[in-house]
Amino acid sequence: MLSFRAVINDCSLMELPSKGCKFTWMNNCEGDELVKERLDRVMCTMNWLLLFLAAEVSVLPAVGSDHSPLIVNSSTSYKSRRKSFTFEVFWNEDAECSDIISAAWNSVRGRNAGLTIKLQRVFATLMKWSRSKFARGDLKATSL
Repeated sequence: MLSFRAVINDCSLMELPSKGCKFTWMNNCEGDELVKERLDRVMCTMNWLLLFLAAEVSVLPAVGSDHSPLIVNSSTSYKSRRKSFTFEVFWNEDAECSDIISAAWNSVRGRNAGLTIKLQRVFATLMKWSRSKFARGDLKATSL
């Protein structure tokens, strides 16, 4: 048990709280010999929990087994507030566009960053550039 707890600590795992049945195992005996315990748990890292803030664990009644099934629902019930990124075709018509992308991609802070971080930086920089460069009244979008 000490080794198991050491692995949990080394991996920085935490238990997700559950709802439903309090116990996840019983010995299928009756009377004074009946034993119920909480043996089964759902563990995750903090990074996983941050990705799935609305995750829930449900402990269902044990049917045909001495263990209760655990159901993890990781879908979110709320809509993301973040707008998805859309590259506008008319940006390519502006000479600054490729320089903006190169500068964001090769920025000093992003030199050792992974692909996701670099793309996020490019997206954010393009959005900021677009808002300042193309005010609503000046917008001349072209379609493909």
